Amino acid sequence: MNTETDLELTARNYNGNKWNTMIHTLKRKFDQGIYDSDRASGYIERNLVTDCAKSMHKDINDNEITWQTLYPIEMRQRIASNIESELIHDFENG
Repeated sequence: MNTETDLELTARNYNGNKWNTMIHTLKRKFDQGIYDSDRASGYIERNLVTDCAKSMHKDINDNEITWQTLYPIEMRQRIASNIESELIHDFENG
């Protein structure tokens, strides 16, 4: 089991409403010309990847290890950056 891959796949397939809201917000910023990749990655990490990490930890029901230890911030930021890179590519290419 690769925790990082599992978390990224879960984030990419997580809650449709959350995805739609996030993409709408980021696309609006992109269209307005005020898009910032670093801020977008932080937004994705806070509003999507962290929610997924907490949900996955709850599903595992592991009380011996915290969700922050199982899914460290560096991992969550890396995943958010991967997702952001693909989104910006999609925005640029229509």
